Formats: sequence, structure tokens, C-alpha cells
Amino acid sequence: MILAAARSIDERARLVASAPGVSLRKLKTPQRAAGNPADRWWLDSFDETWIPFAVTAGAVDYYLGRLHDYAAGLSPFGFSATNGDDHGSFTYTATVKPISQADAVKVVELHMLWSYWCGMMCAIEFIQTRRVFFNSAGKAVRVEGDGQPTVAVS
Repeated sequence: MILAAARSIDERARLVASAPGVSLRKLKTPQRAAGNPADRWWLDSFDETWIPFAVTAGAVDYYLGRLHDYAAGLSPFGFSATNGDDHGSFTYTATVKPISQADAVKVVELHMLWSYWCGMMCAIEFIQTRRVFFNSAGKAVRVEGDGQPTVAVS
């Protein structure tokens, strides 16, 4: 699924190279790894922030950790925690709704929004949603929404 998102040979090579979830660049301040490659939730990165293809516990943990890193002055661009250049926000919601479908009686919608900005030409924002459908026995029967999110950057 991840490699299918590639639109060129170069993009495919970058997605393969990012599989370990660590920065492909040498940085003054090393950035947070995405997580366990066996539980991969990330697709690619932009300005040292991993971009998700799925909403998972690992993804939520990563973005909360990024906010803590910014507060501690661990910016990828060398900003200190006190100069006010780093700004970030993260929203995560999970909603359970009863449904009436042949194979499912409940759907859990997982939704996250990430925003980061450090100036007029330094920003990234995306929204990602995952829907997990459960049968009457509580077993997940279907997952929707995984894939490349719409990402706004400057």
C-alpha cells in the first residue's frame, strides 16, 4: 500500500529509504524516530516531520512527542524553546458509533490534525482519518481511510 502511493521512481526510492522511520538527513538536532518499522504508520516526511498514512496509537504517540520536543527546544531548525519560532498543535479524536451494515454493527472513527509553523515559509498541516468497522463479536472486519493524506506545506 505504501509503495503504491509513489508517483515516480524517485518517490518510490524515498519511500523505501524512509521505511526505518529515521531522518535521511544529518541534523544538528537529531529528530524523533517515527517508531517501530514493523508497525509502520508513516508514509513520508517533510521538514523532519513524519506524514501518516494511518491513524494508529504509534502515530498519536509520535505527534504528542513532537510537541514535547518543540517545548524542550529540540527543533529541527535549531530554534530554542524560548525564542517562540516553533508553533505546533495536535488534535486527536476517537468516536464510536452504532451502524447497521451486513458485516458491521459499530464503527470507530479515528481523526487527527497536525499543524506546525515557524514562519511564513515554514509550515506543514494535514488531516488524517481512519474508520474501523466491527462486527457483533467485536472483531474488526474492515478498515477505511488509510492512504496519503492531503498535506499543505509552505
